[in-house]
Amino acid sequence: MSYNQNTHSSVLIKHVRTALMNYNVLPYEKEFYIWIYYFSLIDGQQHRLIKQHAISLWRLFYSKNIEKPKILDSWLNYLEDDINNEISKTITYDTWRIFPQFVEFIQLNGYQSYDDNEAWPCLFDSFVEYYQKNNLIIYIINIF
Repeated sequence: MSYNQNTHSSVLIKHVRTALMNYNVLPYEKEFYIWIYYFSLIDGQQHRLIKQHAISLWRLFYSKNIEKPKILDSWLNYLEDDINNEISKTITYDTWRIFPQFVEFIQLNGYQSYDDNEAWPCLFDSFVEYYQKNNLIIYIINIF
């Protein structure tokens, strides 16, 4: 029997959505967030979540009970708009685990305070660079 990514994705989203709707996850937000990652792994992935699954799960996780981060749409657009396939097709455990801390850092300090020499996952470095370039282009377009 061959693996069908679309079937797995829809079943996965259904189970996570059910958990979000039926349980008060707010007191256990961090633990539930990590559980989602491990629950979503496919046998043999070894701590790498398929990027499309991660995008769907981030959308779902932040849609219920938990305040949606201001950078979420930009982050998801960055992952989805990967025209040149420069981004890995999977999301590592470190990227998933540290994402809430990254969100908090950006919301408190802004993109200009981000230092790519610190111990952030490389995907965050490239996202910040992407975000800053796109905002500069938008700013220039709006000037003229």
